[in-house]
Amino acid sequence: MEVAIHWIQQGYPVQKVLLLCRVPRSSYYYRLKHPERQQPISSGRPIPGFSYDKDGKKVGDARIKESLRRLIQGPNAAFGYRKLTTLLRRKYRLIINKKKTYRLCKEMGILHPQRELRNPVPRKLANNRIVNGPNQLWQMDIKYGYVSLASADIFTWPVSLTCLTGALSLITAERFVAQETFYVQSRKRCLSVESMNKSTS
Repeated sequence: MEVAIHWIQQGYPVQKVLLLCRVPRSSYYYRLKHPERQQPISSGRPIPGFSYDKDGKKVGDARIKESLRRLIQGPNAAFGYRKLTTLLRRKYRLIINKKKTYRLCKEMGILHPQRELRNPVPRKLANNRIVNGPNQLWQMDIKYGYVSLASADIFTWPVSLTCLTGALSLITAERFVAQETFYVQSRKRCLSVESMNKSTS
């Protein structure tokens, strides 16, 4: 719509511009009659400069800052703004929230630097490989798993701190042996049932 209005204001024909910009004529004329009002950007509520205590008395921000200075000079020097808010509520009986405490601490320059979160588990990437295309290096992360071989009755849950190729090969071989035994026994059962059916008939 803005593009169409721009070219129409340059003196181009309205119908051709609306057709090229794919703007319905009704929308264009509606916009002319009802121009959009720009909403003023609000800067937020002005800072009051005081808080109340539990008796309903006003306490100025300068006095709250002095209380914060006293709190961080004692054994609470390592406290952050959340704990300082709790202390202001308990010790000075102020009705104050953590956001205001954060603002005052920031103005005073007493905020501690944020902790740098580090991943305690090192990432074991393939640093000795050069990958310059798709399907050249595959990695996987196994947490839980079970090996199921062709039958719902034969499965296992290998539990181990490490997932080594030898362990998986051994588990797979054991399952194949168990599966073969299972099928042999099943076949024997089927043959015995068939022979019983023939003898009874």
